[in-house]
Amino acid sequence: MGSHISDQSASVTGEMEGKEADAILPALTPKDGQLDESHHKPVFAPVDVGVLYEEEEEDVPWVLEGYLAEGGWTLLAGPPKLGKTTLAYDAIVAIATGQSFLGREVVKKKVLVLGLEEHRRDVIARLRQRGGDEIVGAVKVICPPLPYTPSILRDIQTYIRQEDIGLVVVDTLHAWWNIPD
Repeated sequence: MGSHISDQSASVTGEMEGKEADAILPALTPKDGQLDESHHKPVFAPVDVGVLYEEEEEDVPWVLEGYLAEGGWTLLAGPPKLGKTTLAYDAIVAIATGQSFLGREVVKKKVLVLGLEEHRRDVIARLRQRGGDEIVGAVKVICPPLPYTPSILRDIQTYIRQEDIGLVVVDTLHAWWNIPD
């Protein structure tokens, strides 16, 4: 998927005082207190935007033209009951069938849906209503419970590779991470 969109932002103004840095640095340090300094190239090495402008522009392979880039990450966020899930399920069917979506080109891909907020019967009904038999074999679904653990994440990564999944939809991320609305 393409870009990371967030409805949260943070800003830092002025110089960071020593006490503030001391309070923040432990959160950035591994639990064992050891930093991996085996890299020959610095990991944290900001560059001027002018240097970035000199780089050759990359072609972006789109799953959904202009919105979901292959290998990217997109967050569809907004207040409850705006239609985010409805929009996502319409996109799922379009991508699974290779049909254009909102006037945009789509590359046909298999889709993995982590339907974690709705009841299983509602996920089935949404997919049956929108895609019917046309999406059988192209859309894979898992419903709750699905704990958010490193082991589960590894299992998902393995499944994505094995099944050649082109889009993963998590509905919703806050439900998976147990974050209240």
